[in-house]
This record gives sequence, C-alpha cells and structure tokens, in this order.
Amino acid sequence: MSRPSPMVVSPWRPTAAYLRAVGVGAALVLASVLTGRPNLLVLGLPLVVLACWARVLRPDSTPTVDVAAGPLRLRESGTAQWAAQVSPVNGVEHAVADLDHDEWLVPHTSAPAIGLAPGRSTRAAEQALQLGTTLRPLRWGARRAGPALVSLTSAFGAYRFAPAPQPSRLVTVLPQPAVFDSKAPVPHPSGLVGPDRGRRPGDGTEFSGIRPFQVGDRLRRVHWPVSLRTGRLQVVTTYADQDSEVVLVVDALSSVGGGPDGTASSLATSVRAAGALAEHHLRRGDRVALTAVGGARPVRIPARSGTRHATRLLEALSTLEPMPMPRTRRRRLELGIRGGSFVLAVTPVLSDELITVLFGLVGRGLTVVAVDTLPDRADLGAGDLRVGADPADPLADLAWRMRLLEREAVVRRLQAAGIPVVRWAGPGSLDPVLRQLGARAGRPTGVRR
Repeated sequence: MSRPSPMVVSPWRPTAAYLRAVGVGAALVLASVLTGRPNLLVLGLPLVVLACWARVLRPDSTPTVDVAAGPLRLRESGTAQWAAQVSPVNGVEHAVADLDHDEWLVPHTSAPAIGLAPGRSTRAAEQALQLGTTLRPLRWGARRAGPALVSLTSAFGAYRFAPAPQPSRLVTVLPQPAVFDSKAPVPHPSGLVGPDRGRRPGDGTEFSGIRPFQVGDRLRRVHWPVSLRTGRLQVVTTYADQDSEVVLVVDALSSVGGGPDGTASSLATSVRAAGALAEHHLRRGDRVALTAVGGARPVRIPARSGTRHATRLLEALSTLEPMPMPRTRRRRLELGIRGGSFVLAVTPVLSDELITVLFGLVGRGLTVVAVDTLPDRADLGAGDLRVGADPADPLADLAWRMRLLEREAVVRRLQAAGIPVVRWAGPGSLDPVLRQLGARAGRPTGVRR
C-alpha cells in the first residue's frame, strides 16, 4: 500500500477580487435557479466562468526573487541600477516592485517598477522576468536602496504571490569635487621629491644661480664656460626638489543653507571644495592629510600621495554629517598637525572651537589659510539659523543678521593674526593668497619652468 503524498501548500493566495467574483457569481446563479429569473443567470454565469478559468491558470510553481544593485560606490554625478529578477515566470501575468529608498537617492520616476511576463502560455521554467529602475543620488554619503516589496499576480489578477521583503543595499556616494586648479606654489615645501622647489639652495634640478667654488662643492657642479671666462672656478647652484604636506581641515560642526531646491549647504560646499583641493595637490605630487572637526564620527587620515589615496579621502569625506562636538572633547581638541605643514581650513567660519584651533596653529608657526564656504546671502534664510530658534519667529532673521555681524568681526581677527580668509570660488581663487604667502616666506613665486 503506497503512502499518500504530502499536501503541498501553494504560496499563491487568492486575491480579494477573485473571492468576490466567486461569491457574487455563485450567489447570482443560485438566486436565478431558486427564483427562475434568467437575467440573474446572465449576470452571474460570466463571473463563475472567469473564476474557473483563473483557477485552471493558477501558477503551479514557487517563484524566486533575486535582487542586485550596482555599482555600490559611485560619484554624485553617476547613477546606480536596482534590478530584481523573478524566475520562473510561467503563469505570472504581472509583476510589481515597490522600492523604498533614501531621501537623497531617488529614482528617475516615482512610479513602481512594473513588468509583464513574456506570454501567459509560455511554460518554460528557465525564463526570467527583469524588474529594475535607475537611482540618482542627490547628495554624497552612505545611501540606502531598499528594502523592496515584490508582488506577482496570475491571470485576471486571481492569485497573488508576495515573497518576503527584499533586503536593502548600501550605496556609498562619493562627493563630486568642484572644479579647481591653481598655478601658485605651496608656501612651505618639505621632503625630497615633488614639483615645488625649496626656499633654500640644495641638491636638485631647478637652476638657482652661479657662485664661486667653495670647499666641499662637487666637481660635477663646476660650470667650465664661466670658470674659463672669469679665471676662477664657478659652480652651479640649484634649488632642492621638495614636496609639500598639505593638511585639509574640514569643519563639520554645523551646516547652514541648502534646501530641496538644489542649493548647497555650507557642509556640502566644504566637502566638494576639500575634494577638489585634495585632487589638485595629489596631482601635483604633494602629500595630503585630512582631519574633520566635529561630525558624527571622527575622521583623521594621515598624509599620503597617489590615486588610491584620493579615493580614500573622498570616501572619508562622504561620511561627514554635521554634529556639534561634545563638551568633553572641546577642552582637549588637538589636530596633531606636524610643523612645516600647510593647513587649508575649509569652514564657514561659524565655529568657535575651530577658530581657536586655527589661532593656535598660527602661534606654532604654521601657515594657515581659511577657505570660506558660507553660502551667499541670497541662499540663506531665517530657517538656516542653527541656534534652536523657531524659523517662524519674526526675531529669527534679526538674530541671524547679528550672527553674521559677529562672523565678520571674527574674519577680521583671523586676518589680523595672519590667517587669510579666502572665499571659495573654484579655479584660481587661492592663487593671490598663495603667491603672497610664498613671497612672505622668501621663496620664488613663479611656476616651475
């Protein structure tokens, strides 16, 4: 005696419309038989026939849903693809995917992804149905694509299959650096290699001058044409080939400005400006370090060079979120910047903690330049005041204007202490200041020949 086969529970569940059609159709047919009214039979019989037909076409297999998203790391100007593959599709007439997403990672269209199966009569189990959409980042950072709900329906919408919600995928959006280029040299080069020549003569390839021979000079430095003409040994002197250590200090203590209309906040401008400065100096062969003051998580990357280091800096910048510094850390805020470094502080000049640190760096003899990233006055409003005031308060705008007046006084104090405050304006915005600093240090201000 053979054992009865176990009952297989189908994952397909009847929809409310199917149950309603069965109930209403059966009730009308029964009422027609009992009352002898053929008009009720005409109304109910099509519903019964369609319900029986939909029951025959019910899918007999359990579909699987595979979700893929890529690339998982992209620039702000790029796009990410989210796709769901449903297989097998025999008996599936419609497929709908509802994707939840981060507010800064949006699809090109807000409608759900809908797909049609390639023919209801196809019974090939190996066929698959593709559902997908293109996601476009609005801002850098760690963005979430998902979770997603996928719903499959059979013929006439009679049966529905809804698998478990698909897990979300994390997409890292790197900031798109602003366009920046500078022909001015870095004020304080140090090291042994790089495009910037040193302030003092040394072993290198950049011509400095010709002087009389001294004890200890190498014979290969003797310039024979000038020596024969003057009757005394003359040697060629050169500037030492050196590189520079550039330290980027990004202010993540607060963020003002910005909005859904596309205007960039002060932190967004700071991140893009820092990325542009890092890529520029790395292309020149300098070593670049990154330190963030404030933010949700500490960021401190030592000075390195190369293309991989540029990607590492952009990844670190993409994690910055505005957050004030705890009071316990304010008292012992140290950036750990070595002597001889060139410091570029990218800040809206609104944080007292960072301004105090900048005064301390100048007191140690470091060269510091503050890059102002506060948005234009037209992009600011009363709602941008970050002191806990109600944006609807009529005094909020007055308080914000008073805060800007205090900021102007701080800018004058920084400039009086020897810290230039330069408005970020893209290519060439730092050239005049860098040339002045180079002349102050007594080194050539021309570009390398």
